[in-house]
Amino acid sequence: MTTVLQLEAGKLVLRIARCGGSVLSFVYDGETLLQPVQNHSAAGVSACFPMVPICNRVPGNQLNFAGKVFPVSANTLSDPLHIHGEGWLADWSVAEQGAHFVELVLQYDGHRLPHRFEARQRFTLTDEALSMTLSVRNMGAETMPFGIGWHPFFPLTPQTKLTFSAQRMWREGEDHLPDVAEIISPPYDFQTGAYLPNQWINNAFDSWQGNARIVWAERSLAMDISVSSGMDVLQLYRPVSGDEFFAFEPMSHLPGKAYSDNAKALTPLAYGDILTGTLMMRPEHLLVAR
Repeated sequence: MTTVLQLEAGKLVLRIARCGGSVLSFVYDGETLLQPVQNHSAAGVSACFPMVPICNRVPGNQLNFAGKVFPVSANTLSDPLHIHGEGWLADWSVAEQGAHFVELVLQYDGHRLPHRFEARQRFTLTDEALSMTLSVRNMGAETMPFGIGWHPFFPLTPQTKLTFSAQRMWREGEDHLPDVAEIISPPYDFQTGAYLPNQWINNAFDSWQGNARIVWAERSLAMDISVSSGMDVLQLYRPVSGDEFFAFEPMSHLPGKAYSDNAKALTPLAYGDILTGTLMMRPEHLLVAR
């Protein structure tokens, strides 16, 4: 049976599952802020999950790092490539819990990745906002490449408008991985706010400013999203037309070609080194003109 932890502060309610270290729901004054999970029956079924120690897919199921090639294994039945690391599929333990916070911990020494690591998540809820801090510590003797990120799903309504600014967009290529960098142009220019195009979207953006805003006009609701420095890449995902959600995924590295010694790549961590980042979500009601 899935262990569910609940935090409440002011008008905010957060439900967290140890299975996958994931968020099941995030509600503000009765309004859903993340796409809620109706039946959390297995890891990976969530409103938001952590990506650790790798984000997105591993091309060819191998990591190229420091002149070495590390084979990895697929971790789902639905994708031939290893996807999103191991944190979202694992059972986390409660390390500490208080009235308005929960800290989860995961020890990993598995068979699908060459990594040994300890990951921690700290969820802190105030009357105004949710803060999620994710960290990973290399517990292996060898220096290895690491990445972290979050995969939140947001409700998509006809009047959902998204605002964020980035330097470049990457065209989706083979195996759904970033292929070629492009200048950002409509309908993917969200700098001054735009509706998501009614089509398949699965694109990475790099050097984004770390602040975004979602407005659900018909719900008179908005939410500001911010990340700590180092979370320089985001993946924007909308499945086929008609689905009622989209994903906005901040992460520390560019997927795909970034699995090598270049910019926006995974972060090398020696034994004991830590990579950490924080994601904050702050909702508000919008004033309705009369």
